[in-house]
Amino acid sequence: MNLLTTIAVLEVFLHCAVLSPTPFHANAPYKVVWAEKDGVAELPCDVSTFRPDDRVIMVLWFQESIGIPLYTVDARAGPLKDGSHAALSSNLGSRSYFVVGPPAKLRVTRVTQADQGIFRCRVDFLNSPTRNYRINLTLIKPPNEPQILYTDGTEVGDVAGPYLEGHDVYLTCIVTGGEPTPAVTWWLGDTLVDFDSDHVKAGRVVNRIVLTSVLRHLQGKNLSCQAQAAPSTSPVVKTVQLELFLKPQTVKMISSSEGMSAGMNKHLMCETEGSHPPATISWLLDGEPIKQAATMVAMGVVKTTSTLTLRPDWDDDGKMLTCRAVNPKIPEAPVDDRRYLKINYAPIASVRVASDSGNTILAEGHTVKLVCDIKANPPAEGVTWYHEGDLVPTNESSNVLMIDSLSPHHAGEYSCFVRNREGFTRSKPTSIAVKYAPICKEGMEERRLGVVPRHTVEARCEVDALPAGKELKFSWTFNSTKDVVAIPGSWVRSHGAVSILPYTPMQDRDFGTLACWASNTVGHQTRPCLIHIVRAQLPDPPSSCTIQNRAMDKLDVSCEAGDGGGIDQHFILEVLNEIDDGMMGDQGDGPPLYRMTALAPRFTLHKLDHDKRYKLLIFSKNQLGRSQPPVVLDGVHLPSAMERLTRHDDSQELNVQDENTAEEEEHWTPMVLGASLVSGLALVLVVTLAVTLSCRGRKEKPTIPLNNLGPSIRIRYPDATEDAEEF
Repeated sequence: MNLLTTIAVLEVFLHCAVLSPTPFHANAPYKVVWAEKDGVAELPCDVSTFRPDDRVIMVLWFQESIGIPLYTVDARAGPLKDGSHAALSSNLGSRSYFVVGPPAKLRVTRVTQADQGIFRCRVDFLNSPTRNYRINLTLIKPPNEPQILYTDGTEVGDVAGPYLEGHDVYLTCIVTGGEPTPAVTWWLGDTLVDFDSDHVKAGRVVNRIVLTSVLRHLQGKNLSCQAQAAPSTSPVVKTVQLELFLKPQTVKMISSSEGMSAGMNKHLMCETEGSHPPATISWLLDGEPIKQAATMVAMGVVKTTSTLTLRPDWDDDGKMLTCRAVNPKIPEAPVDDRRYLKINYAPIASVRVASDSGNTILAEGHTVKLVCDIKANPPAEGVTWYHEGDLVPTNESSNVLMIDSLSPHHAGEYSCFVRNREGFTRSKPTSIAVKYAPICKEGMEERRLGVVPRHTVEARCEVDALPAGKELKFSWTFNSTKDVVAIPGSWVRSHGAVSILPYTPMQDRDFGTLACWASNTVGHQTRPCLIHIVRAQLPDPPSSCTIQNRAMDKLDVSCEAGDGGGIDQHFILEVLNEIDDGMMGDQGDGPPLYRMTALAPRFTLHKLDHDKRYKLLIFSKNQLGRSQPPVVLDGVHLPSAMERLTRHDDSQELNVQDENTAEEEEHWTPMVLGASLVSGLALVLVVTLAVTLSCRGRKEKPTIPLNNLGPSIRIRYPDATEDAEEF
């Protein structure tokens, strides 16, 4: 503003001061106008008129610290909008301009600290009293940066949380400083979510926010606390990012569990999505964790995949397989996918007695039902029954076996054989026992017992029965030619299924028949076990003695035992050198070379000389002495080389070949036989003649099977001319 303008302003001021009789009240109330430093301040002034014939003729702006107008608008010559604007040439004046409006206002630009203070707007009217307005221009002081705190007072950094999905979020924003008192608000992204401050006092504003039951869409969202001192100013902002722990949204087994077979590996895959942080996957079978099976896990940002290698057992059929996804930060909120397993397996079978008690000890004559309990998938196709390993013939393939009229031969082990397309199985055997009255044990029904008068023997009675043991009671009788006498029980010793009676015949009438009877809870023995007490006699000689299996260095002797005279017997074989017939005595040719004894009349002789002939004497012997006369085998010898080659043998070895002879025969060839045709014919004639002479005067004895050889015992005979050897 130039000097002329200043003079004009002063002139207007002086004129208005003279014309206007309206006094100015320094204590009149004022309106506060806030402005940012370096910003724009707009100071209002009401220039409206209340009468039609009235108008504004002058507007003057004063800064109370300055006595002269800061800015004037002279409208005496016409409307206010056409009035003349004038301002002091000061720094403030140069930054000021009056806007006629409406609303009318003094606009001050580039506000400085010095601009603060009371401004007065004076409005002069043509026909109305002058009006004055006071405005307090105050610079805005921006607030400090907001602080965001957790409920425990800890300050939040760049990330708020983590919070659990579905839970509430509690945060507090505190703002200090600022003039005027700032408005503190919460913003979720660009959306205002809370504008009510909870606590306001000088220099401090608090605003608390509660986000209830936060959902997964808030994960990673920005939450801001803004502090704004005035609407025209830019807010001070503190922004944090929300972090939520999210439960898995989905979990699904994506591999089929159909067609699984017991004992075979099956790979099952399960995947889950939506968890933050990524979920862990576990597998359960009927609610129990699967610990032994192998698993592979692939963990990504979006999804987690687990592969289970399951080797099911037959009893896993029908169990619930569960794939469980769980955020390790929210263990109480697992998400499951479940399915029932269908396991194919070979039958599992067991046999039971179908009765209320399940007792396997049954009474003779009753009917019993055996049931083969089967577990199989797919179902069993057939059932076969076995008793003691033998097939039980039945009319149909059923898991029930009915046995009518039980008898002892039905006792034993029963099992069932079951099959389906997965395989077959045989159950463990189940034993049943049949209660029956006592019967004589096999071989003990009727026996003869030889006794020397005035010597004591033990008559033994043995029975089969069920129950046995202490349940058995024995009784004895003696049947002579005249009467039947009961034996006192005190004479008898019984233990289990065996009863023993010591018996001493003193005279002829003491020889007869002992009868043994037994009884148990089932009943009495119907047929007694008989023991005929006879006088002991010398044993009968053995019979049908033959020589068999003549080999290169051994031969076998076998006989049939004769009557033992009523008492135990054993057998003796003596080996003698054979000499000329004129020198032969009753008992053989000289002293025996060997003597052998055996419990059965079967002997094996080793290491005889090939160039000698022997005589064999065979006896039986019991307590009373030897059998008479002995059985004599003359001209016994090992086979010669020619005999082995031609497979001929003497009459003592009818139709018997030894293995060495057969073995040598295989090495003959047609070429050798053809080349020796004439010699062979001569050889056959010589051998035939030798066999005929050897058989003269000897008894032909039948052969017996090769598998009837029994144990033999070597005895050193005192007069033997060489060391005893085992035959």
